[in-house]
Amino acid sequence: MRGPRENRHRPAIDPLFRTAARVGGARVIGVVLSGRLDDGTAGLHAIRRRGGVALVQDPADAASPQMPESALKYGGADFVLPASALGPKIVELVCRRGMMKETESSPESVRTGNENLRVSAPDEGSGTPSVFACPECHGVLWELKEGELVRFRCRVGHAFTTAHLAEEQRHHVEASLWAAERALEEKAALATRISDAMPDTATKQRFMDQADADRKHADVIKEMLFAVGE
Repeated sequence: MRGPRENRHRPAIDPLFRTAARVGGARVIGVVLSGRLDDGTAGLHAIRRRGGVALVQDPADAASPQMPESALKYGGADFVLPASALGPKIVELVCRRGMMKETESSPESVRTGNENLRVSAPDEGSGTPSVFACPECHGVLWELKEGELVRFRCRVGHAFTTAHLAEEQRHHVEASLWAAERALEEKAALATRISDAMPDTATKQRFMDQADADRKHADVIKEMLFAVGE
């Protein structure tokens, strides 16, 4: 509950799935349902690599198909079913243990990125240091590749899939633009107050012109903000 966030959440689906895969191996059943972005994809990939069984809700049956689609594309699935059929299938799998696959790989294949915690050189850790900074702590993000799946993890353990990193950057850009818009509006308001108090006509006009320019710049940023939000 106090560890680093993964995909902006704590607790999160992927650490849960990876832990289950590491401990339970082929006895694990992972299920990904309707949801936004790609939570669960990396964890489901880990479950299948350890021999567990993956169930994914049919994207056509999901209210939000992004999570099932991502899981199918990068993690794969043993069964793709509508939500109404997932419960009975889980019961069937639990009752018929013979359907469980044998473990396909060793526990070391489930990478967490924790090995980057104490590295002193770029070539010592797991993955490749990227050009991106961690949105949470601003440290370097390592790029971890497992097949076609790409995820990012910083030294202290904050982790992001590509989709979540893009979403986080969008939020940071929006916050920065709002801060810039506010600063320009305040600057214009201050220039207006100063101009009102100036007896000298030339100085008064200079501050009025500055206030008008600041408000125009603020309007430009406001237009950008609405474009970012779309």
